[in-house]
Amino acid sequence: MGSEDGERSVDRAAGRALHDGPRTAILVTGMHRNGTSALARTLSLLGAALPSDLVPANEGNPHGHWEPRGMVDLNDRMLADAGSDLYGVRDIPAAWFESPAASAFTDDAVRLIAGSFADERLVVLKDPRTALLAPIWNRALASAGFRVVHVLPLRHPADVAASLRRRHLQTIPYDAWASPRGEAVWLRYTLAAVRGSRGHARAFLRYADLLADWRRELGRLGRDLGIAWPALGTAREAEVDAFLHANDRADGEHAAIAPDPRTLGDLDLPTLAAACYDELASVGDDGTRVDAFGAEFTRRIAGAGDLIGTFEDLYALVWRFFEEAGSLATRLDLSLAAEGRQRERVQQTWAALTEANSDKLRLRLDAGSRDRQIVSLQGELARLDGAVESRDARIADLEHQVARLDAELCEFATSHEERFAEQRGVADTARRDHADALSRLAALHGSTSWRFTAPLRALSRVVRRRA
Repeated sequence: MGSEDGERSVDRAAGRALHDGPRTAILVTGMHRNGTSALARTLSLLGAALPSDLVPANEGNPHGHWEPRGMVDLNDRMLADAGSDLYGVRDIPAAWFESPAASAFTDDAVRLIAGSFADERLVVLKDPRTALLAPIWNRALASAGFRVVHVLPLRHPADVAASLRRRHLQTIPYDAWASPRGEAVWLRYTLAAVRGSRGHARAFLRYADLLADWRRELGRLGRDLGIAWPALGTAREAEVDAFLHANDRADGEHAAIAPDPRTLGDLDLPTLAAACYDELASVGDDGTRVDAFGAEFTRRIAGAGDLIGTFEDLYALVWRFFEEAGSLATRLDLSLAAEGRQRERVQQTWAALTEANSDKLRLRLDAGSRDRQIVSLQGELARLDGAVESRDARIADLEHQVARLDAELCEFATSHEERFAEQRGVADTARRDHADALSRLAALHGSTSWRFTAPLRALSRVVRRRA
């Protein structure tokens, strides 16, 4: 059977075990900038479920943190209660993990886990703070019914320190990561992750190996941890390729260091961290040698306790100053923006006032012109009123004359009516007399005497004509 067939057989067997056995929770347990985000996303693309309340990407991690906000907030509260700090170098006292506060926090973690996942068989949780608080999360996940496995990503401490410094300077304009601070924090996280993962299935993974050949490394992790990746061999692999390619950053070349454990005290802190990295990357945790690194680191931190405490307090003070300065800068920017808007409103008001004054002057000119028109119209109205009064007087006079003429006419009509009646009586009498005369004349013409005298009348007419 070839090696690939053997690996597939192991993967199929692991898949059956995963399906038939308890639910599995993968804790990505390691230092900031160690490749924890890249590893958590890779595991999720291969089928491990992530919580939904993920911290969004930002300038410090543009490809995503892939860590749940609820877990980060709970870890911060635990660190504060334990008197520790995110980037401090002093360990949490072992007694704290057995305290009532730790027990209460464990219950909070169980509730958080129950609210983050339904019935997923394979889940992944990542927050670098978990390396410092692994005992809490081991107990909480076990109480929630999960088999806990740890993956410890490894990256050379010098590269981690440089990455921390770059990220810090992207947003904060002062160098808070002068050497050997980055290496000291790396040692604290890495040694705590090693101690906290003991007694559980675990695997170490160099960040450079993940970027170089993730299929090989995830195959090894699956076999070491008894996990078959549900999405391996599907189109998700192309997504993993694209995601890790975007995350690829070339680290420096570092010579291997293999000191005698008895001479660790002769090494400076960056070299001590590099030697610890080489031990874990090449051999893993053999217990004795790694504990020697832990003991030497603890000795140095204890020996410089007051100085370390002062430095960490100073860092917190500087951070608080930066946050306050940032807040003041934001307020100043808001004030300047408000001032700009106020200036714009003043300019708009001034422009409106200037326009209003122009309108007012124009209205005054218009009012003066209208006043003159009103005076002229009033004069014309007075003239017309006089003309109306004159016409009214004339009309009254004419009405008086008409009334007088009406009276005279009535009087004349009355007088002439009487005269007319008298004349009509005379005319009637004359008509009767005329009719009577005609009647007599007719009687005369018809009489016999008139006929006998006709010749005489004719002769009389002739004589008169001749005469």
